[in-house]
Amino acid sequence: MEQAQQEQVKGTYLYAIVPASLVPEIQGLLGVEGGKVSAITEGDLAAVISEVPTREELRPERRLLSAHQDVLKQLLDLSSVVLPVSFGTVAESPQGIRDLLKKYQQEFSKQMKKVEGKVEMRVRVSYDTEKPNIYEFLVASSPELKELRDRIAKKGGQATREEKIDLGQKFDAVLTMVRDQNTEKIEKVLGKLGEIRRNPPHNEKELVNIACLIPKTKVRDFGPAMDEATRLFPDSFALQEFGPFPPYDFVEVHVKS
Repeated sequence: MEQAQQEQVKGTYLYAIVPASLVPEIQGLLGVEGGKVSAITEGDLAAVISEVPTREELRPERRLLSAHQDVLKQLLDLSSVVLPVSFGTVAESPQGIRDLLKKYQQEFSKQMKKVEGKVEMRVRVSYDTEKPNIYEFLVASSPELKELRDRIAKKGGQATREEKIDLGQKFDAVLTMVRDQNTEKIEKVLGKLGEIRRNPPHNEKELVNIACLIPKTKVRDFGPAMDEATRLFPDSFALQEFGPFPPYDFVEVHVKS
């Protein structure tokens, strides 16, 4: 009885959707919590899975995140197309995943055609100096913001409620303008390699956060393109690149029936 209850609480962890033809290649892979990676096939598609001890959504612990990413990296090496699923996705049963594959067969196939042979690269540009700080940098970028800041400073920094609201709104507007300008600047360079998607910044200093969908064959060209983009920015800006990854930002994998 106790063993049966333990088996009932186990869940099916979902990593990605791949072509069914890939299934023989994934034998021997190990995933989250050391589970053996296998696949559930329906038509031309397969869901890459492993068994986990719970049906609850997993917490983003480093070891679990690493195991999830390792499986996706190996899938990306093995296959020309991978539709990744967000970390922590656990289904109640294999049948539930089979139903999802059946329900979204056409949609998943359409997305696969879009990203086949492609990977995702990510780029972030941040303001990377303490003096002047990001606030002073933005003030210097906007005469209107500078005029309002100076007017408040002349009063000993005692701003009215309306002035504080106005200052905050102008700061946000200038920050948005600077982000748009710098994103457009880097898009002109990296857009030559593939499709670009803008993502929300992680913090106030982050001025650019984009994902690039490029052919695997152009990954070697990404470094030189980043060198070209770096020359467009002053030394106070730091450019970072990450990847290649499965195309997280360019697909949508439904996990709810």
